[in-house]
Amino acid sequence: MKAGGGHAKGSAFERKIAKQIVAAFKQHGIEQRDCWRSVLSGGHMISCGDLAVSDRLLQLFPWAVECKFRRRIRWERFLLDPKYRKKTWEESKWLVQAIEGAKKRKGLVPLLVVKENHGPVYALWETERVGEWVMHPFDDFLRDTVKAARRIE
Repeated sequence: MKAGGGHAKGSAFERKIAKQIVAAFKQHGIEQRDCWRSVLSGGHMISCGDLAVSDRLLQLFPWAVECKFRRRIRWERFLLDPKYRKKTWEESKWLVQAIEGAKKRKGLVPLLVVKENHGPVYALWETERVGEWVMHPFDDFLRDTVKAARRIE
């Protein structure tokens, strides 16, 4: 990627994740207009993350999605007990950003979707124990979320 192309890389990643979410919930009547990259990509006060999600999709997918695509990610930092995580670490800031996005709308759960160059996409979400996060491949996370939505209907 050329210098300064990080914004385009991140925007493309957000659009890709939105399309994957829509594809996963297509059998529930979800269309592309139900999930898209939000204006300013979560960079304004009313945004609940990088993706704007319709009320219809939120009933099935109550997540505030924060997406990060970086050259390199220090994965071990996600494994540390919260009291040992430095607030200045980029990875720590991402977790806070996801949590803050979810707080903007009642009933949302923070979801961090991350990828590093030449690596798979992972989903991270906070457990009931504050500060403790679970990480799974994003495809597995989506599959399990769709299964849970089927049980709700």
